[in-house]
Amino acid sequence: MSDVEYATATWVEWWNNARLHSRLDYRPPAEAEAAHYAALSEGIPESCPT
Repeated sequence: MSDVEYATATWVEWWNNARLHSRLDYRPPAEAEAAHYAALSEGIPESCPT
């Protein structure tokens, strides 16, 4: 059972952090998500509470 869990965790890590996604301009999903939230935070005035 632990071999299956390890293989699944390895695949999930690759899927979320390493694979290049064509709809995201060939960037990994984690990188695209980080860029998205960075762009959102740039638009928030500093006087607004987070």
